[in-house]
Amino acid sequence: MRANQSLSNFLASNGRVVIGSILSILITPLVIKYVGDSEYGAFRVFLDIFAYFSLVDIGVYSSFIVILNKKFTKQNRVEISKTFLVAKKFYTRLFAISLIAFLLTSPIVIYLVKSETLDKGIVYYSYLIFMFSLLNLLYKAHQGYLEAKNKSSIISMGSIIQNILFSLGSLGLAYYGFGLKGLCVAFVVSSLAPYVLYYFKVKNLVDTVNVSDEDYSKELKEVNRFSKANFLVHLTGKFSLYSDTLIISFILSPVSVTYYFVSSRIISLASTVPGAISSSSWAALGEIYHGGDLSKFNQYIYRISRLILISSLLFIAPLIFISRSFVSLWVGSDYYLGEFFISIVIVNFFIQSVMNFWGWCLSTTHHLDRAIKMQYVGLVSNVSSSIILTFFYDESGPVLGTLFTNLFINIPWLLYLMKDIYGINILYLLKKLGICFVILVLCLLMSFEGKYIEVTSWSDFLFYSALTGIGFITVVYTVVMNQDEKVFYTSLVKRFLK
Repeated sequence: MRANQSLSNFLASNGRVVIGSILSILITPLVIKYVGDSEYGAFRVFLDIFAYFSLVDIGVYSSFIVILNKKFTKQNRVEISKTFLVAKKFYTRLFAISLIAFLLTSPIVIYLVKSETLDKGIVYYSYLIFMFSLLNLLYKAHQGYLEAKNKSSIISMGSIIQNILFSLGSLGLAYYGFGLKGLCVAFVVSSLAPYVLYYFKVKNLVDTVNVSDEDYSKELKEVNRFSKANFLVHLTGKFSLYSDTLIISFILSPVSVTYYFVSSRIISLASTVPGAISSSSWAALGEIYHGGDLSKFNQYIYRISRLILISSLLFIAPLIFISRSFVSLWVGSDYYLGEFFISIVIVNFFIQSVMNFWGWCLSTTHHLDRAIKMQYVGLVSNVSSSIILTFFYDESGPVLGTLFTNLFINIPWLLYLMKDIYGINILYLLKKLGICFVILVLCLLMSFEGKYIEVTSWSDFLFYSALTGIGFITVVYTVVMNQDEKVFYTSLVKRFLK
């Protein structure tokens, strides 16, 4: 049952990715055209600054869904309802706190968006519009309930609604001259819409039970037992993840942020496919671990890690050869930052796709506290190296800093934790994953020798991209996949065709 649900979640998540990718590809060039490079770059900076407010729950969300997932395995509706209502009450209080925190920190945006063409007043008041997106905190418990129940397909539907609303709203408001303010309004409306869906999906699934002060304290104590680790890990992770555009905007300019976003956009979209395997598998992973079958749990880790990297080969690696033509046709060759930048971004996403899954393993098994020191060291390394390298390599600086941190800190440390906690055989794991990295390196070497696709029309681009895709599918299917993996992907294709 769990396996079928995970497969449904995976398909729904990839449906979200496909729709989001199509809309982004169609809409982004027009939005940039109507609002300009500087305003669009400033909006991207806004998004990354606001992303830090996901930390306002001090790790409660991740702890909440892990604990709730554990209670779903016992099928006690009263206990499930209690945990949900405690989380809802907690998020209501956090809404007020987050609103105050937003207002107090909002002036920093003026200093991070350095531009001679943008009025500081417009920048500041446009960012204030983001404040209304904090209303989604009031319904964050509903999203957590669905995720813990392994109903990621509903969350994917919410994301599809959000993508459609933002794409159409941003395009319309940009076209009619609302500029930066219009983009912010479109973001707020689209970010709140999914939570309406989550509310109606959950409201009849939860009983109205009495939650005494003692129950509240007890549940909150259980949540807080995991919140510290979740908070510290997510805090350092968010700083590392969203620091790139802030560093580029502060050292270079918002225009450089636009170039950075455009050049890496198709890669970030493609990376959501292997990421969907991770996000749709963690609930089943938690059920296996809490069931006490460690051997089965380890086999699951080996299997999913390979599936993630195989998906990365199919969806991320081909972009080594077609990114130049895509960006040139999509927005213009002036926005393309070069093969060196693209190669580093692809390697980073390739590595992070499996690292994220290993992080989910630690989270869902309540061992995330073991990763705190790694996150501290990684944060210092990533931010400091990114700042230094940006002065020498411009927009490539932050991605080089991320690569350095992943190779020399995060991967070795995570492998040690996987062995120490679960008894994972590191050599066996690396052997199963090694062929994927070998093929990636070969592709990079071909790219450095100038073997990439250069075309001047969309028809030629689609034709050569299809040939490239067929080539990768053939190589991966015949050389990389084992029989079980062939059955898995064949079943996915069949379900898509139904």
